[in-house]
Amino acid sequence: MRNNPYQKIEKEDIQLIFKCAYENVASVGKAVSGFEKTGIFLLNPYAFCDEELAPTPTEAEITSVGHDEKAKTAAVRVSR
Repeated sequence: MRNNPYQKIEKEDIQLIFKCAYENVASVGKAVSGFEKTGIFLLNPYAFCDEELAPTPTEAEITSVGHDEKAKTAAVRVSR
């Protein structure tokens, strides 16, 4: 590309261009760092608190008629 700056890039060239660029920048360390920063690194059990992992009520629990206990439970879950 640098030798022929005005040459048209064809579909077949994209794979080679991407491969060269990817091999220059990709590393395992960068991948691990990216997962750590997003909080989804598998070895970090403290990335999310218990409230973030609590189940949400189902539609049936919220809209059920005649099941007051389930409705109360769903209301308590939603209010948290």
